[in-house]
Amino acid sequence: DMVSAMIGRNICYDAFLDSLVKNCHQAYYCIRGNHEYRGGASGAFFDLFADPEQRSYFAFQHKGIFFILLDSDGDQRDDSVYIEKQIDWLKKTVGSKEFQQAEYRVVIAHKPLFLGNQIKKIFNQLSVQERNSIDLMITGHVHAYAKVLPGNPLVYAPGNKLDQTEHKQNESFPQLINDASGYILVNKDSEKLSVKVFDRHLKCVDKLLIKRKKSLPNPLKF
Repeated sequence: DMVSAMIGRNICYDAFLDSLVKNCHQAYYCIRGNHEYRGGASGAFFDLFADPEQRSYFAFQHKGIFFILLDSDGDQRDDSVYIEKQIDWLKKTVGSKEFQQAEYRVVIAHKPLFLGNQIKKIFNQLSVQERNSIDLMITGHVHAYAKVLPGNPLVYAPGNKLDQTEHKQNESFPQLINDASGYILVNKDSEKLSVKVFDRHLKCVDKLLIKRKKSLPNPLKF
C-alpha cells in the first residue's frame, strides 16, 4: 500500500521512489499489495519493478538470511493459474539447498496470515515441518502495528480494533505487522535476529529477539 492506486506511471516515483533513491542508497524490493492492483496503470508495476519472468514473488539471500517475498493479493485479478504458479514456486524454493542451509529464513508479504484469503491458501500448502523452518514473517495491510507470537491465539495490536482478537493461524515463528508509516529494522548475528519496530515518529515501540534454530532437517520433504 505504498500508493492508494496505480493511477499513472509516475505515481510510484512521486509517492516514494524519488525520495528513496535520493536518501537511502540501498537496494529496494517492492511487495505488491491490493492497492497496487488498483488503477488504470496497475499493469505498469513490472515496468517499475522489473522481473524477467513477470513475477511479483521472488527470493534472495543477504548476509546469511534467506528472504521469501510473496504476492498475497493475486486474487485481486481472479487468476487461479497465477496463484498455482506461486504455490509451485514456493514449494521448490523451500526445498532448495540455499533455503535449507541459510542461517535464518524470513518471509515478507502484504497481508498477514490471520486475515486468511490468498496468503493463507499459499502458505498452508507447505508442510508443518517446512513452516516451522521459518524464523520471522513481516507483513502490513492493516495500517497499524500488530504482532502474533508463537503459542498465543490472540493478536496484539494496542489501540487497534484487532487487539486481542483470536486468530486460527498459529505458527512456530513470530509474525510482525508493520504500521503504515513505520518501519521494522532487522539485524543478525550468528546466534539471533534482533528486531526493532519504529513508529512514524522514529520512536522504538517494540523489540524482539529471535534465537537461531539449532538445526534444520535436510532435506525437507513435501
